[in-house]
Amino acid sequence: ALLAIVIVVGARSYFQLALMTYLPEWLRADGQSLAMAGAALAIFMISVSAGSLFGGSLSDRFGRLPVIALRLIWIMVGYWLMLRLTGVPQMAAVVLIGVMIGASFPVTIVLAQEAWPQSVGFASAMVMGLGWLPAGIGAWVVGAIADQSTLDTGLQSLMFVPGVGLAALAVFLIVRARSSSIRD
Repeated sequence: ALLAIVIVVGARSYFQLALMTYLPEWLRADGQSLAMAGAALAIFMISVSAGSLFGGSLSDRFGRLPVIALRLIWIMVGYWLMLRLTGVPQMAAVVLIGVMIGASFPVTIVLAQEAWPQSVGFASAMVMGLGWLPAGIGAWVVGAIADQSTLDTGLQSLMFVPGVGLAALAVFLIVRARSSSIRD
């Protein structure tokens, strides 16, 4: 179960760092000013911070798994919109993506601690340490794809990354259900 949560966090970090790395360049290639490209990155990072402030509260109210699943779905929706819109609507999609990414930070740490209650420090370290390992890989892979084709194609490859997180979440649910039935 802990490994599944690490994969969920890994998918998030892969997506987040790759987007942060290439968003300004992508906007510049689309004709936006350097100031606008920098503002978009700032908007994204502020949105991630804001999302992390209320993600825990949402999970306390609605449950950890629904919050994580919905945020992965909303990341895909927001990203699809971001790739297709321009101007203010595009920045609204950037805000949505950032908030959804940030909302998962506290939730995944608590979920990992619940999955490994005998050693919550270890569980937190696994999520925070190994979960960020794919981040650099994501930036590298998107860059490699962009070098072989276009930056648009490289960024479009990120569309499926939240789906990996959803699949890992499904595995988490299966493992959790099996361990509950064994205890009963």
